[in-house]
Amino acid sequence: RLIIHTANLIAKDFLSKTQGIWWQDFKLKTSSSLKSCAFESDLLQYLHSLKLAGSVAKNFLKNISKVDFSDARALGLVASVPGYHRNDEMNHYGHMKLRTLLSEQNFDECFRGSPLVYQFSSLGSLDEKWLYQEFTQSASSGDTTNVHNEPVRLGKPKDLEKDLNLVWPTVMEVRDSLEGWGAGDSIPGYQKNVSKKFLRKHFRKWVGRFGLKRAMPHIKTFCRYAKSAEAEGTRFAWICMGSHNLSKAAWGCLQKKETQLMVRSYELSVLLAPQAPSTFTLMSEGAGGRERENETPIPIPFA
Repeated sequence: RLIIHTANLIAKDFLSKTQGIWWQDFKLKTSSSLKSCAFESDLLQYLHSLKLAGSVAKNFLKNISKVDFSDARALGLVASVPGYHRNDEMNHYGHMKLRTLLSEQNFDECFRGSPLVYQFSSLGSLDEKWLYQEFTQSASSGDTTNVHNEPVRLGKPKDLEKDLNLVWPTVMEVRDSLEGWGAGDSIPGYQKNVSKKFLRKHFRKWVGRFGLKRAMPHIKTFCRYAKSAEAEGTRFAWICMGSHNLSKAAWGCLQKKETQLMVRSYELSVLLAPQAPSTFTLMSEGAGGRERENETPIPIPFA
């Protein structure tokens, strides 16, 4: 069983905060499934980068190689490893890995120019060039097919000011939370970073769902959605959930004329995306959502 979650292994993270968790059970490899897949390679590459020491760690990594990850219900893993990554290695980490995975996908036409959501618990020091031209370019990757059956890129949101949404709790949401002001310890952001003028138009309230309004978010969710005329409610092109916050340290920053990606922290997220013709829909509050054919309801915990 592989489990990827956003909580630290402490009681209050599970009792008083909104978290995200993805898991899947896998079978061992058989004689007909001895080959490794991209999911396994990415997982092992990340774990080896941690430089785990001792015989226990060695056996742990050896046992992972015996597992068949070929039926992983995810598009892939997005890892970040500290360092200066160049050449092909640059596309293995951070937002360049996200860009690579999304670029290989063909999405429904309704997602062309559709809104993006960056929901996080910690905000780094950002600048307009990185947010709009670098990171959002990666998050806007992927193709679709137009009415003439021609491949076209999804592209950035049509109205970047309106449709680039940064979801972060307000001061009052923190004050009235289950933990009170103490919840703010897990939602760090220097005033000089938060108060940058270009960010203000993108901030959106947390507004928790499923009874989680007062459970402040430690979850991190990056996604693209669209209001579909063919289906009720909201549809999602993809959802990336894990440890990545909105920062250059976590996602990486391109340097030297975009020939090098500099990453400062270890992170791991899982990317969920439709395997055509399936898609994700927003799970409605209360009844748990109504499943439609070839659709998987996803409980996004904020409005």
